[in-house]
Order: sequence, then C-alpha cells, then structure tokens
Amino acid sequence: MNMIIKEVYQLSNINDIKIRYKIQSHIAHKFILVMDYHNRKYFTRHFLQLMRYMHFEILKLSRELNRAYTYQILLDLAVHFTLITCGLYNIYFSFALKLTDLLTNKENLLFLVWIIISSTKTIFLNNHCNNYYREVEITAQLLRELEICYLDNSIKDEVQQFSLQLLLHPLQFTAGGYILNNKLSMLFFSTIATYLIVLIQISSTSNLIQPLSHISNH
Repeated sequence: MNMIIKEVYQLSNINDIKIRYKIQSHIAHKFILVMDYHNRKYFTRHFLQLMRYMHFEILKLSRELNRAYTYQILLDLAVHFTLITCGLYNIYFSFALKLTDLLTNKENLLFLVWIIISSTKTIFLNNHCNNYYREVEITAQLLRELEICYLDNSIKDEVQQFSLQLLLHPLQFTAGGYILNNKLSMLFFSTIATYLIVLIQISSTSNLIQPLSHISNH
C-alpha cells in the first residue's frame, strides 16, 4: 500500500510533469498542466477512497485474527520463556561444575537447539510486528506529502479522513495484553536473565539439573 501511495505522490509532483511534457510553448505547457491536474485530481480522490476502505478492511481482519490467537501467542511465549531459562540453567551448571562438554553431551546440544529455535521465533515475531507499526507511520507521512500536492478540498478531506482513521484506529498485535514489538523482546530476554541469575544464586549445587533434564526429555 505504501509503495502505491508513493507512486501516486510521484505522479502528482509538478517536477515529474515537466519532465514528461517537454513543451517549449508556455501557453501550451500551462494547458497541459491544467488538464493533467484535472485528470489526476479525480483519480487521486478515488484512489484515496479505495485505499481507505482497504485499510479499514485489513484493520478489521487483523483485529479478528489477533483476538482469536492472542492467548495462544501468549502461551507460546511462555513456553519459549521456560525452555530458554531451563536450557541456559542446565548449560551453565554443566560448564560451572565441569560435568560434561557442551559438544559431546546430547542433552546440552538439545537444550542449545531449543534455545536457538525459541529465541529466533520470539525475535522474529516481535520484529515483524514492529516493522508493521513502522509502515503505518510511513503511510501517515506519505499522506501528508500527498496533501501538499493538491489544493482541491475534496482530496484534502479524503487525506484528512484517512489520516484520522490511522490515528483513531491503530492496530497493535497483542499477546494477552502485551504489545508485540521489539521492546517486548528486550523485556523478554532481560526477564530471562533476571530469573537465571536468581536460580543460580539460590542453587549452590546441580540439584535441579536432573528434574529439568527429565522434563526436557518428556
């Protein structure tokens, strides 16, 4: 959608029109500009109406999907949190007590694989949502630039209604109330680090390694 709006903005730029119509006569050039502006005005107005309708439909569909899967995503994040914490805990004591080597012990390799998979999924999910929010900001900026190109009140009204729709109906993907973005990724891994430090401090021995290993195997 942003790519299309950007192309429409470029077509609405007077400099692009002068490049397309290299006419020496000043009167003929002004006539071409007036006719081109008249045609683009109606096209741009209908284009904005269509984009605003498409954005509203995408907004409704995304909210329904988010409402249906919000707690499933939260449960998925909780599972990733548990796997990463338990995996790092077991790997730490394996090195600290020199029980086994990471590359020769199958359990440690299994924990390492789960840590990489869970971390990648969490980062990818939050980063994808964060990129979507950034695209919405770009849409608002393109609309402001497009509004400058036209003096017609109908187009300005369409742009303002579209901008107001973006402002009043923001789409935020959530997981049980937590907004999915890069800040959540930082909070996620910082909380893991905090829990890991607490577990290590309260465990002077590897008493929890055996139970956690049994859980991972199941």
